[in-house]
Amino acid sequence: MAAKILIVDDDLQVIEMVGMVLHKQGYETVGAQSGAVALEKVASERPSLVLLDINMPAMDGYEVCRRLRSTPGTTEMPVIMFTACDALDDKLAGFGAGADDFITKPVHPIELTHRVQAVLLRSQRRAPESAKRARVVGFVGCKGGVGTTTVAVNVAWGLANKGEVVIADLARGAGSVALELGIRREGGLGRLLLQPGPDLTQHMVETELSELSGGLKVLPGKTEPEGSGEIADEAQMHSLLHHLPTLCDWLVLDLGTGVDDITRDALEVCDHVLVVVDPSPIARTLAVGLLEVLATEVEVARESLSVVVAHRVQAPAQGGSVIDITKDLGIPVGGTVPPAPELAMIASSRGVPMIEGHPASAAAQQLRELAAYVERL
Repeated sequence: MAAKILIVDDDLQVIEMVGMVLHKQGYETVGAQSGAVALEKVASERPSLVLLDINMPAMDGYEVCRRLRSTPGTTEMPVIMFTACDALDDKLAGFGAGADDFITKPVHPIELTHRVQAVLLRSQRRAPESAKRARVVGFVGCKGGVGTTTVAVNVAWGLANKGEVVIADLARGAGSVALELGIRREGGLGRLLLQPGPDLTQHMVETELSELSGGLKVLPGKTEPEGSGEIADEAQMHSLLHHLPTLCDWLVLDLGTGVDDITRDALEVCDHVLVVVDPSPIARTLAVGLLEVLATEVEVARESLSVVVAHRVQAPAQGGSVIDITKDLGIPVGGTVPPAPELAMIASSRGVPMIEGHPASAAAQQLRELAAYVERL
């Protein structure tokens, strides 16, 4: 994948000209004409490098650079500053703010590309090779009531004997991951959302995790109804998604139903996304629309998508074979779960997943196979 470069300059012509040069070298570019917009673009676009003009109104390049260096997730982001003159004072102030290099305007295209390549290479070399980066798997429902949380919880439990696993409940409201696992503590995501995104630290996130006897760690979600209570903004979600993968080997995300501006960030960092659907015609129709959004708006690659078919009643009553569903949706079915409403209710009341509470059941066997499928992805 081509490196993405954010070009920040209050002069649109500079953005266009520099962007043209970098496009020819195979880079992807994004533009911003102010410091405030640049910080928003950093949070939403997550560029590999920032080309940053010094002299801008309202918020100059020095201040933008200082904020990047003080924000979790961007402290190591490479920054090259533009300066209109080759003054030593400008450079010293820029290095003091955290810049990696300087380019004097106007710059020759060859010098520009060589400096960009050099800074990107240095950034890759200084990245800590030992830093833990979890495999991130997201579960999203085509509609409510298809069993997204139950599937995510059981898969996370099934992975827990393969390494350190965290399941995070990032649904917009009425989060039930913790409730299904018998966790009644206050806090979790709701407490983290009281912190501004730049202030959110790894320690804060780790403190809000609840560890179960099986080794699974849980970030409880918002139990308030959807649309009430604290609502995450992009900066908070970006910081959270920066810290969570450093705390485990597998990160399982329960993203609730559909896509919004907040869950979109989580979907973009997923290595694989599993769409939970039941075989009914309504659910299949809604799943087609959801997959279209994931592929075109969120730009999740088709090869990074799978379907989980969760039966609520016996298959003949619900209709739709696995072959039919695969044909309708155009992506593979990673697993099927037979109907087991009574077992699910008993497991939930005991605070254990079916895969643990009823290991000999057909549903538990299918859920173990689904966990094995996820492990192989």
